[in-house]
Amino acid sequence: MKKPLRFLLTFLFGTIIFSSCKQNDDYLYKYNYSPVFSWGYAEFFGQYYSHYDIDKNVLSLSLFTDSLSVDDEGNLAGYGQYLYFEDIFISSENILLPDGVYHNSDNYEEFTFTPGSKYKVDSLSYTIGAYILFVEKESARSVLRYIKEGTITISSTENSQSIDCHLILDNDSVVNSQFNSSLNYYNESGYNFISNVRKRKVNVLGFLN
Repeated sequence: MKKPLRFLLTFLFGTIIFSSCKQNDDYLYKYNYSPVFSWGYAEFFGQYYSHYDIDKNVLSLSLFTDSLSVDDEGNLAGYGQYLYFEDIFISSENILLPDGVYHNSDNYEEFTFTPGSKYKVDSLSYTIGAYILFVEKESARSVLRYIKEGTITISSTENSQSIDCHLILDNDSVVNSQFNSSLNYYNESGYNFISNVRKRKVNVLGFLN
């Protein structure tokens, strides 16, 4: 075989190998499934679903890694993981998240949180329930995943709350996350299901899939 032809075949073969490796790298892109959340807050909505004869108090929970911030308009800045639980059900006697193990469920009982899903009304769709948002340095890699199963374990000290999450996502990936810091609480119980639309503090419209 002549050298120029051999060189050309070697070059083409090398290009194919490189392209194949790049495709595999894209396919095996690594997300952080063990995030440590450094700040967050809970919002108390009271008996938000009393219209449906559900007498449990409802809170939402938002957790952020330290590389994420939120501007005045609710847009995420930076990169990292944002974990959100829209509806966590507790007894009507509690206003803060009591210690215990919370399970993913649709039964609206104490110590449960609702799974994540996409809710469609006519031509509109809404993200409801629990989800995690992976905000990557490469924006094309950022993705929102619904939480379909899992548990939250909460234990409190005088100055902080420890939150350990074991969660299964809609693509069957497993997230094990931790939070151990003070948790701010906001009273939003003036909102109710009939007269007001509950507005989220964090805008995730650009990440919906």
